[in-house]
Amino acid sequence: MQKVELIYGASPSNIYIWKHKYPTDEVITVERVVNDSKVLQIYKLDKEAVSYAIFAEKASLEDVVKDGDRVSVLRNLLRRRNEPNRGKAVPHNPNRKPAKK
Repeated sequence: MQKVELIYGASPSNIYIWKHKYPTDEVITVERVVNDSKVLQIYKLDKEAVSYAIFAEKASLEDVVKDGDRVSVLRNLLRRRNEPNRGKAVPHNPNRKPAKK
């Protein structure tokens, strides 16, 4: 039997983990694991809009999954890593003293 695991983190407090065993003689793809897990239906995700990985290595839906692999469904980031405080920036501070020349 081939043991396969799928993980999806909808949020830090809501992590979906799905484990399944497939017969040894079958060829299993990322797409089959995703479809069997029903993660797309549970979280209402678009199959083409999300990304996939096998042990943190980017994967496509056609990639073959081996015994013991963990498939990750990667959600889109809400904001860029380098722009966390852009909305908090104050363009002008009226109380600031002018620079000395």
